[in-house]
Amino acid sequence: FVDGQSNGYVYDFLTNPLKISGDIPEETESTTVKNIPPVVVLFIVLVCSLLIGYTSYYFQQPPLWLQGILFVLLTLIVGFVISLFGLDIYPLREESAVEWTVFTILLLAAGSALVRVAFTVHHLVGLFVTVGMVIFYVTPLLALTTPNFSFSDPMSNVYMSIQYGTDSLFTQAVMILALILAGLGMLQYIIGKARTSPDEKGSETHAM
Repeated sequence: FVDGQSNGYVYDFLTNPLKISGDIPEETESTTVKNIPPVVVLFIVLVCSLLIGYTSYYFQQPPLWLQGILFVLLTLIVGFVISLFGLDIYPLREESAVEWTVFTILLLAAGSALVRVAFTVHHLVGLFVTVGMVIFYVTPLLALTTPNFSFSDPMSNVYMSIQYGTDSLFTQAVMILALILAGLGMLQYIIGKARTSPDEKGSETHAM
């Protein structure tokens, strides 16, 4: 008190002389930024994989080789468009952009082939595979929005390794996806042959 009156400036100085506040310095905030997976690209890949898988399954009238050519062309076109959209959001250098595009196309092809083969086996199997793919692709988004939930999926790890250039997993991912595509293609061929053989035998018996 000064002359019987309170002095607010002296009181504030004595109670908090260092002006301490609860704000986080900018340097500390910048170091806590985490690498965010490309959840937008993953969601688009999910939707396109389901659509291509459903479409290729319901249009099985042409010969098997023609179905394969149409499936490859459709996957390449859609995968290239998705890659261009992703590169517009996440700018990368030339080598990383090529890896991003190749991985996106292979991931799209593997997902579409899985949906097609699953529905070819049985509609119930296709339904289970569809639900599983939706859960698997949406989980990275849930991990970002839920504070007490963490999940590390291989797709996000590969994308982030390409994007941030730390221990790139591109080679391993391409090899695994190529093996998956080869296995699914062989399984589709075997199922197709098994279903056409009884029809051919039945037509021959009817002709006799």
